[in-house]
Amino acid sequence: MRTRGHRRLPAGLHLGFRGIEFTIHHQAANGTVVLNERTDRFTLGDKHVELPVMGVFEIEAGEITSWRDYFDMAPITTLLSAG
Repeated sequence: MRTRGHRRLPAGLHLGFRGIEFTIHHQAANGTVVLNERTDRFTLGDKHVELPVMGVFEIEAGEITSWRDYFDMAPITTLLSAG
């Protein structure tokens, strides 16, 4: 699938992460809406963080037209504040 609108992401959103991995635990679809429960793993320098995420994707003509993620920012905040 291709995505649209990625240029609208704020500059620096990646926060300097040098690696990211996604593990999808559950996925369900209803019409054009896809839900997935996953764990995103980020690497920043020599530190790693795991972030439980619930994602909602809306699909039209084989393309993602909307992508929303819901998560607790605490694991990333802890990683960044650890210096």
